[in-house]
Amino acid sequence: KGWRSGAPVEQKKLTQWFLRISDFADELLAALDGLERWPEKVRLMQANWIGRSEGLECRFELSHTVGGISALDVYTTRPDTLYGASFCAISPNHPLAVKLAEDNAELAAFRAECAQRGTSEADIEAGEKLGFDTGLTAQHPLDPDWHLPVYVANFVLMGYGTGAIFACPAHDQRDLDFALKYDLPVTTVVSPKDEADFAVTDSAYTGDGVMVNSGPFDGLSPQAAREKIIAQFEAQAEPLVRAGVDVLIPAGGIPMLLFSQIKGFNVANAPVLNGLPIALRMLETAIEMQRNFGLSVSRTRDFIQPPSHVLDEFLEYPKLG
Repeated sequence: KGWRSGAPVEQKKLTQWFLRISDFADELLAALDGLERWPEKVRLMQANWIGRSEGLECRFELSHTVGGISALDVYTTRPDTLYGASFCAISPNHPLAVKLAEDNAELAAFRAECAQRGTSEADIEAGEKLGFDTGLTAQHPLDPDWHLPVYVANFVLMGYGTGAIFACPAHDQRDLDFALKYDLPVTTVVSPKDEADFAVTDSAYTGDGVMVNSGPFDGLSPQAAREKIIAQFEAQAEPLVRAGVDVLIPAGGIPMLLFSQIKGFNVANAPVLNGLPIALRMLETAIEMQRNFGLSVSRTRDFIQPPSHVLDEFLEYPKLG
C-alpha cells in the first residue's frame, strides 16, 4: 500500500517511452571491451544491465485456439532441459491470459491479485509462487504426443522473453517450488557426473553434469545438448525465399514473405499483404510499415506480425515471382 494514502498499489499499463537496448546489445557489449580504465565490477554491472542472452525460441501448439492465439512462443536459454518440461506458464499480462480472463471471473480476480504484487527480482524470489490452471494444454515441440498443462503464474514476467515459459522444475528453483505446490511432475535431466541414481527432490540442481532422461541426448554435456537441440530445430525449419539471407519458418508454420521478393511491391501504397507475417531485413522498411499500417516491429526476430484482426482479412496481393 502507498505509504501516504494507504491505497493499494497495483500495476497498470501506461503509454510511455522505452529504450530498445536489445537492438544495440552487441554494439554496447563490444564497446565495453574498450573501456580499459573502468573497474571490472562496473563493466560487469553494465553487461548485466544490457542483459543480452542467447538461446532458442520455440513454439508450443495449444490444444485449441483462444482469441486467435493458437500457440505459445517460448524463449529459453536452457533448451537442454526441454525433456524435463513439466508445465507451461504465462504472465498474468500475456495476451492469452487477458483473453481467457474476459470469460473467467476467477482468472480475472487472480490477475488483479497479481497486479498488486511487486515485480522486482527480490519480490518474486521471496513471494509465494502462485498459479491458475487455464485448462489448456500445450504440445511439446520435440514430441507431438506429449502435452503440458498451461498455467497463468505470478512469477512469469511479460517484460522478459515472450512472457511465456516452459518449466523444468528439476533445474530451476522457482519452477520447482511451483511444481511441488501444485503436485506437478519433476524429471531430472541433468545429473552430476558419476551419480547414476541422482534425482532432484526439494532443491533444484543447477550445476553441470551429463544429460539423462533426454532421449537421444543422454550422456552429452548440457552445452553439447543445447547445441544439438538448437541444430535440430534449425534443421526442421524450411527455407522459403532467398534475398541475400535465408528466411526460415517452422515446418507447418505460417509462411513469411520477403518484401523485395514480392512483385510490384511499394511501401507507400501496399495493402496488408494477405495478412501474413512479413519477413524483413531492413529496419527502415519495418519502420515505414509500422507508420503506415500500425504493425508491431521486432528487429531481433526480423519480421512484422500483423494484429490478429488483420489475419482474418486475407486480402489479395501479387504472388511471388
